[in-house]
Order: sequence, then C-alpha cells, then structure tokens
Amino acid sequence: MENQDWLNGPLPELIPHFGDVAGEYHARERAFPDPASLVVLDEADRPRMASLEQVRAIFDQGKIGLILIGMPGLEKRLARFPQFYSRIGFVHEFRLLGATEIRQLLAQQ
Repeated sequence: MENQDWLNGPLPELIPHFGDVAGEYHARERAFPDPASLVVLDEADRPRMASLEQVRAIFDQGKIGLILIGMPGLEKRLARFPQFYSRIGFVHEFRLLGATEIRQLLAQQ
C-alpha cells in the first residue's frame, strides 16, 4: 500500500449525521403522507358531540381518513352540526342481505 497524502488528497466520504437523515425522513413524510392512515369509528351515533369534535380536530390535521359507521339517523344527527357535516365526503347506507346472500356468505365460512 502506498502512503496517501491525506491533507492534499481527496477528502474521505463523510457518513451523514443522524440528525440530517432524520430531518430528511420527516421532510419526505410531510411531503408524501401515508394515504393508508385511516380511523374507523364504529357506533358513531353513540358519542356525544364534544367527542365527535375531537375526532373532527384530528381529521382537520390532514393526516388521516375517517370512516363513521352508525345506525340509521347518524347522517341526520350530524347534519345539525355544519362544522362537522361539511367534512363528510359521502354517505353510504347498506341494505339488508337477502336469504340467498346470507346462505352464500355462510357457505363460505
């Protein structure tokens, strides 16, 4: 091996500092949020409006999707609170399964 002149030769490659790597990671995370972040709130007709306001505040941070599942009448209840209701993208009401569909579902079990 030859002796290298470390003072006049090329600088060795530096290993990035942990803080720099972490900062870059968090910058990318903010730029491309995980589209799969999702909160599913079952029985959404049960909590008081103050609790739903907390859910709304979390949703407003923009990092999650939100699915509300509840009994018939949930949409009507939420419609009384325009600040919450304005954030609802769409409403889907499931129909009851027929006898044939229930048999098919049970046969798959």
